[in-house]
Amino acid sequence: MGDEGLKFDLGGADLPARAPLAHVADFALGSLSIEPALRRVSRGETISEQIEPLIMQVLITLASARESTLSRDDLIAACWDGRFVSDDAINQVISRLRRILDRVDDGSVRLETVAKVGYRLSIGSEQARNAVPKVAAVPEQSNRRWPIPGTMLAAGGALLAMGASVMAVSAFDRSAGLVLIAVESSSVRPGDREAERFSSDLTSDLARMAGAISLVNVIDAGQGRVPGKPDFLVRVSVERDGSNLTAQARLVDAADGSVLWSDRFEDDSGVASRLRERVAIGTAEVMRCGLERSAAMLDDPASVRLFFAGCDAIRNEDFARAQSFARQVVARQPDSAAAWACLAMTVLLAAEMTEDGSLPLSARRQATAYAKTAIALDPHVGRAYIALATAAGDKDPRSIDLLRQGIRADIELPATHRAYSQALYNLGYVRASVAPALRGLALDPASRAAHELAMRRLLAVGRVDQAMAMQARAERLWPGHPGLLDHRIRMLPAYPDPGAALRLVESLGLDESAMPPLMQAVVRWRAEQASLDHATLDRQAEAWFQSGQSSAWAIAAAMSLLGERERAFAWLARAPRKGAMKQWSVLFTPPHAALRRDRRFFAAMAELGLVEVWRKRNQWPDFCSEPGLAYDCRREAARMEPITT
Repeated sequence: MGDEGLKFDLGGADLPARAPLAHVADFALGSLSIEPALRRVSRGETISEQIEPLIMQVLITLASARESTLSRDDLIAACWDGRFVSDDAINQVISRLRRILDRVDDGSVRLETVAKVGYRLSIGSEQARNAVPKVAAVPEQSNRRWPIPGTMLAAGGALLAMGASVMAVSAFDRSAGLVLIAVESSSVRPGDREAERFSSDLTSDLARMAGAISLVNVIDAGQGRVPGKPDFLVRVSVERDGSNLTAQARLVDAADGSVLWSDRFEDDSGVASRLRERVAIGTAEVMRCGLERSAAMLDDPASVRLFFAGCDAIRNEDFARAQSFARQVVARQPDSAAAWACLAMTVLLAAEMTEDGSLPLSARRQATAYAKTAIALDPHVGRAYIALATAAGDKDPRSIDLLRQGIRADIELPATHRAYSQALYNLGYVRASVAPALRGLALDPASRAAHELAMRRLLAVGRVDQAMAMQARAERLWPGHPGLLDHRIRMLPAYPDPGAALRLVESLGLDESAMPPLMQAVVRWRAEQASLDHATLDRQAEAWFQSGQSSAWAIAAAMSLLGERERAFAWLARAPRKGAMKQWSVLFTPPHAALRRDRRFFAAMAELGLVEVWRKRNQWPDFCSEPGLAYDCRREAARMEPITT
């Protein structure tokens, strides 16, 4: 199970000099003509192929090396801006580039793998070896207003991607050219060096965090003449009072001077770089919302402002307000596919869960109708497929296919990769769920939700050290955020050093609402390996269950961690099969292998309806190939009567 057949772009990454593709001059490579601005590789007049931005960046980087071997770290630094990238992601990009060269080239260029070292391009002619990519001058731009398109939305906490809020996204017409964003200091004190330095460094941060917005050019307005009239301005003012730093950031439409978004950021550490990074993250979120690729465009200034207002509402998790803005945009722009997709998502985000933890049928029907309207207008609006999959539910066999369609429709939309990752994980395709989570983070490095999802997926496959490193970075970027504290608490049972986990629990002074006593018992038992007080465990489990019946899944997982297999199965029997909020998925992770080897686990999955999904898809979860399994999944499913929920 996986998405090996999907084309993808991990982030529209920058060149080593951070030049956009549009600024890299055309060059020859063997018998090939490389046109970075058009993302085109061709031979002669009849053989041509357009490639993803990231693959073009890798090709340029390898060509610039003049047949030298580049390590994976070299490629990550140059093409992924040094962000965390899995080996699988690099392998897929290299494989994709190699297939493109095989199709287009006549053998004059070969992409070679140097075992245990890296990769190099072997180029046939001396002339081609000397023709390396060069950064072209930035062309003068016209003063016309860049149309801002459309899809403002995204998903929040517990709904889309089950806890991963999804960035709002819209875009511009990529055939139009570059969108120019100028960052300028609006300090009230002329010559304020700190503010000027803050503005200059913020420019670099925003250029990096723009991620997949491959045709956005972010410049520092304080560094000489701006190449053309900016389309947007990021104005930032900075004030210091001792160690307290405050920054006010505004995103301004350069055409009419209207403020599309503003926010205030504070930091008491006295370290300007910490505040600047937080400003960059907040600003990048809104920039992405208004500037990412979309299938529709808005050419009406009032609709543009409504979209940005909706972006801000989503950022603050005010989904009802976001839905109101979405309805206004649809009323103004009824032919905008992205606006309809946006409305479909807001309906789902704003809906209140029913008593069994599911989405109301009315909201699902409404969202489905809006999403289908979007696709009828334009089949390339990725968010419409997310809405369809969310409305269908994880246990609908079509949901994964809908998300795959969404990725194909809009490869640069981070939300679809994240939703796809979560859907795979919830169905037990744990290994396959890692790559799309990391792709979503690479596309959207300014998103806390993307960090959290990537951390959970890394933990799910036992890559604890990487997850902990990512957690530490997220806590630095979003200090004190309750979601990150909750995630750290969830990580405690997986800490490589059980003693450190126990010390952290004791230092945090966690109450029952933050960490149930049963989970604290798991951490303590791992550290001290003391004999278990079964009466106390059972009492703690019952108290937790009384707070909500869906907690029975987590209780079963806790008992499994304690080695209490029979108690774990007793709680599995009590766990609700409807409205479980996907809490069963934790049992697909490595620590619970002993449970999965028992036929009773497979029977519980059948009662959830998952076995029927696996059977219809003819794709079985990871645990079906684990060693020591006491049954064959296919045979076990064949002898069962179909069970639906």
